[in-house]
Amino acid sequence: MQANGVERVTRCDCWRDKNVENMLRRSGIPERYSKCELENFQTSSDTLVRALSAGSHFADNFPIVKKGLLFYGPPGVGKSHLVSAILRRVIKRVGATGLFWESKEFFRTAREGNNPHADLSENDILQPVLNAELLVFDDLGSERMSEWVDETLNLIVNVRYNHNRLSIFATNHPPIEADAKSANQTLEERVGARVLSRLHEMCEFVPMRTVDYRKLGPDASAEEFARLDKKGRSPNEVGLPARAKHQARAQLRRGIADAELKWPGGRAGNK
Repeated sequence: MQANGVERVTRCDCWRDKNVENMLRRSGIPERYSKCELENFQTSSDTLVRALSAGSHFADNFPIVKKGLLFYGPPGVGKSHLVSAILRRVIKRVGATGLFWESKEFFRTAREGNNPHADLSENDILQPVLNAELLVFDDLGSERMSEWVDETLNLIVNVRYNHNRLSIFATNHPPIEADAKSANQTLEERVGARVLSRLHEMCEFVPMRTVDYRKLGPDASAEEFARLDKKGRSPNEVGLPARAKHQARAQLRRGIADAELKWPGGRAGNK
């Protein structure tokens, strides 16, 4: 093209589109959520309207945002759809390096990296999580806690916190007991007080509550959502076992002052 009488070489839109597609493919967004957009997210309750607003604001202003986001609510309210859609929009809009991991799958994959015959080492799997411009960590707290999981999660949160790298989390576990409407353990019980404290500094906490869309079916009308929600008979709040009075809390190891330097690694067998 020519600008001010000077011939300049510019990249065509097709190059940018191809680059964005490659970045989306490398982001790890599961195939199930590959068509999820903010525009097709169903807002069947006031909390989902607010969650969509928070997610849209984040995606449209990234990276000029002060905090990441942590969405919490029972299964089936659309958390995975929403976080995938936010990541997709950020990548499309600014070409940021973004990464999606489901929590349990991440720890399983990282643990397998300790196998000397694995294609990728544990460190190969961990470094992109530490360094991504935007990390989406779905289903936080679903992993089976162990000393190695505890230390690795602390490392991820600490490094991203120390380097001001933006993160989005989603969890089925309410942050504190007062928010619990189900028998789920609190997030503090799952990940420990230290990680939860860091998350409060890193993220805006956004509740999500509605009926379980998976049980209503894909063709449910807005009226069906509203009627079931109004009656207080949300399928994801029915038939859950009673909470034990004394839950075992995740125990944090003390003395991890700088997890980036002191992470032990290679201890996936500890439980």
